[in-house]
Amino acid sequence: MEELHDFMAQLRPLWLEPASSNLTTLVLYQSFYFGFSPKLDLRGLHIPNLRTLALGNYVFTHDWQLDWLSSHSSSLQNLYLDDCLVVFYALFYETEVDSEGYPVIDTNGSNDTSRMDQYMFFDQTWSRILGHFRTHLSSLRHFRMGKSTRWQRYNTPFHPSEYENLEIGIFRDRYQMFNMGIGPCQYTDEFTSRSSRTPLEDVFTEEDGRGTADGDRAYAFLERFDEQGREDTNALVELLNAIGQPLPEDIDRVGDLMLPGY
Repeated sequence: MEELHDFMAQLRPLWLEPASSNLTTLVLYQSFYFGFSPKLDLRGLHIPNLRTLALGNYVFTHDWQLDWLSSHSSSLQNLYLDDCLVVFYALFYETEVDSEGYPVIDTNGSNDTSRMDQYMFFDQTWSRILGHFRTHLSSLRHFRMGKSTRWQRYNTPFHPSEYENLEIGIFRDRYQMFNMGIGPCQYTDEFTSRSSRTPLEDVFTEEDGRGTADGDRAYAFLERFDEQGREDTNALVELLNAIGQPLPEDIDRVGDLMLPGY
């Protein structure tokens, strides 16, 4: 994983910036979730002729990510989000966290065990993200978000049809928590995928940050998760209508856009 952190740190200066003036299509896919940890900071990068952007396994947490996308509003026509997440909450154990809430990863493998555990809530939602796209991406003509079959068959050749034919939908695991105490993947839908028959208070405990300011904000978010789902679905429909993109033919009502994860 240290190599992946190093790669993401070098991706912008070493590869994207030198090619930025020639890029019209940018496809960023990774088998591990990325954007938050490993951090990919695209601030300062402008791709003047960017028309198509496809992101696979990308993580949203901060407003600067939306600002970066809207800085390409004059050119961006096609946007694809394949199995992308919003991280609403993070648990950090014995880890330095920077002023923006990103974990500072020591790629030499050493940890400061004297650091206190930290809990951080991120006030980001898909309804807010989709609303931002609707009001700020003035050139957008085609949008898809969902989960392709790509993630069920690794190590196969990649083709643009992976994202171009993406089934549009709102998936339950579109919100996940980042937990430094698990691995190798530190992203988990432990709370958002729980059965409705399991009381939240039985699974979200003090060990998860309940009783702290940010932990209680995460708890409140989970309490209204079904309502958030309706807001996300409505925001997706509003975006598709705003850009003149037909809803999927088999959609008879807004609620049918809520698709199960897998």
